Amino acid sequence: MSSSLADDAPASSSADGIDILWSILESCWSREPRSRPTALLLRKWLVEYEDMIVDALECGVYYQTPLYILKLVAT
Repeated sequence: MSSSLADDAPASSSADGIDILWSILESCWSREPRSRPTALLLRKWLVEYEDMIVDALECGVYYQTPLYILKLVAT
């Protein structure tokens, strides 16, 4: 498992924050247990992308992500 979600520099738009959150959630639910991030890696990602994710949720950006999932995450 890679230690970074982005191949390039971190994205900056609210939609990118949602994409990052979605990538994190998908990696945690991988069918292959060995592909799932460790707790330390998950914490690293959440700290690294916290501002972008929070900004996206506060802006109400629901880009390509089912609305009910983001409402659950935001509450």
